[in-house]
Amino acid sequence: MADVSDTRQLVSAFLAARQDPDADAANLMDAAFTFESPLMRFNDRATYLESHRSFQGLVKGMKMLSQLYGPEEAILLYDLDTATPAGVQRTAEHFSIVRGKVASIRLLFDSAPWRPIFERLQEP
Repeated sequence: MADVSDTRQLVSAFLAARQDPDADAANLMDAAFTFESPLMRFNDRATYLESHRSFQGLVKGMKMLSQLYGPEEAILLYDLDTATPAGVQRTAEHFSIVRGKVASIRLLFDSAPWRPIFERLQEP
């Protein structure tokens, strides 16, 4: 069983790697990785990383509010400042850790400001 410091180190390394297209973030993720948010779900690492890195172009900044770590999970609470009509978004991100890898991420936020943005993106 991992301890809290292992979880903190893994999540910190993962956060840095998922921002960097040259880093191997997938190596820090479980083969059966899943992602879930109010607007989308992914069941593979590559699709999630591609989507996340694409989304980063809309991010102006992030203010971390709280970080909680356990042996097999982490929860981050932050304000995400975006260059969209959604503006600053209070966000919670829950990481599940399995065998020393990020196995799942559940992202929680108010999706109402994002729905019109996503609808416009999907118009032909």
